[in-house]
Amino acid sequence: MGSKVVAASHSPVVKLTNAVHFLGGDGEDIAAESGQYVVESVVGRKIRLSTGGRSSLIVDAITTTHTQDLATPLALTVIDDDEDLLHLVLLLPNGTALDAIGSQKGTRPLGSSLVPVSPVQIQGALLQKTAVVRDHRDAFYFDLAYFHAPIHYQFTHSARAIGDYITRFDFDGNWAGRDNWDNMQHLPLPAYVYYSVVETVTHWFIIYMSFHPQDWAKPSDLDQEHENDMEGELSIIRRDGSRFGKFEGMVTTFHHDFYSYTPVGSALRDGPLVVTQEVDANGNRVRVRQDIDGEVRMQSYEGSLRPLTNQEDRGHGLKAYPYALSVRPGIAAPAGSIPSLLPGRDLIVYYPSRTHSEVPSSGNDRNVKYSLMDIFAPNGLWEHQLADIRETNDPRPSGHTFISWGTVVGNESGSCGAGYLRWCVANADLAPWLWDDTGEVVGGIRFSEADAGVYAGEMALNPAHLTKFYFTGLEPFSETYTRNRYLSDLCQRGYHQGNLPKGWPSRLNLDQLYSKLNGGCQEHP
Repeated sequence: MGSKVVAASHSPVVKLTNAVHFLGGDGEDIAAESGQYVVESVVGRKIRLSTGGRSSLIVDAITTTHTQDLATPLALTVIDDDEDLLHLVLLLPNGTALDAIGSQKGTRPLGSSLVPVSPVQIQGALLQKTAVVRDHRDAFYFDLAYFHAPIHYQFTHSARAIGDYITRFDFDGNWAGRDNWDNMQHLPLPAYVYYSVVETVTHWFIIYMSFHPQDWAKPSDLDQEHENDMEGELSIIRRDGSRFGKFEGMVTTFHHDFYSYTPVGSALRDGPLVVTQEVDANGNRVRVRQDIDGEVRMQSYEGSLRPLTNQEDRGHGLKAYPYALSVRPGIAAPAGSIPSLLPGRDLIVYYPSRTHSEVPSSGNDRNVKYSLMDIFAPNGLWEHQLADIRETNDPRPSGHTFISWGTVVGNESGSCGAGYLRWCVANADLAPWLWDDTGEVVGGIRFSEADAGVYAGEMALNPAHLTKFYFTGLEPFSETYTRNRYLSDLCQRGYHQGNLPKGWPSRLNLDQLYSKLNGGCQEHP
């Protein structure tokens, strides 16, 4: 039975947005008006709904089970796909659950053959929670990220469409990196996109990151696979005096290469001419410039003009729409191709939502809502990286989520690498604070961004510097960070150039990064 989660509460309280009709003990219709209710169990498989100013309601429930480790009861609501039946579920600490099934359209008929929610549906419901807001800027940053959140075109492949669904790292209820490949095959994958905001006086820099539990290949592909896959983009937002600023451009990750894009009317132009450390055949330093790779298409949705992004299937390289066609790297896409018009092309179109996180109905679902998940949320991705930091000489084993700085734990279990044409690579996924453009060929010479002074991890840690490498036309432009949680959190934990996390990018000087914080390395807001 499919379901679309509406709300979840971490206390025995639920909020009904519409009136719901339940059945009482004698089969009578009991209507619960919209509002907030305290939910309690009553002897005889019944649920009591009570709220201030009204009499309590006692409704019939079905007994089911759950697998959550609870110290106190927890209430939630789940709506079926037909958006009529609503499950009001009370989870009890002993592993049982009471499911009162009601109708939002009218009196629930007697004798209906109804099935309670399953443990899998309950797990999906519990993942539907918004990021915890810790201060007014966290609340503003969520609104900012939502205002500019992209409409995302995700290609899928019929050989394993679920392998291309986006979700959150802990979709399976834990932060272990070694069981995501295995668990995705029997758990729902609600849609999420991670985000973080870094701020200067002139700009906001927003990372949007899509997570897939696997980077996979068809049985006929001669290709590697690996558990966990994070790819994304950096949106550059000018603080122009309006509440949420103006979108000027983006830099995207396509495996180990970065690509830059601007919308029509952007003031940004190709990057500056940079002298690299590489030397040509005549002994001259190679000079390079980052050209803008294409135009960002924009679409109005829920009150704002949003960029369109898309990812290939299987490998999930990300570019501005429609440049990441479903082909392997190095294969040219048909000129002028538009994904939605390509015959036989399966894709999911993900739309941002403030409250909903939906599971696609198939690999060809053109309207799926995704929720935003703050990278800095409590018990979130960044906090797990900080918890898993190992110093260079630390003899302890690797962490639960990250094996070292920016490198996600992943193993070769399940079907990863199965088949004679494929192989599996462990610990192959990288987080935004280690994303790197490994290079390109100019005049027959291969160079990397590092040769031009732009290093791995800067998209998250030092986005202003990276932006100056990809674009000109930025002025006025500040590289002093008024808020950068990546750097300030490392500062507060005592890390510096003489005490670096294991796996830290060798060319990235942490003390120099701290000098870009407004006020330097100290207790930073």
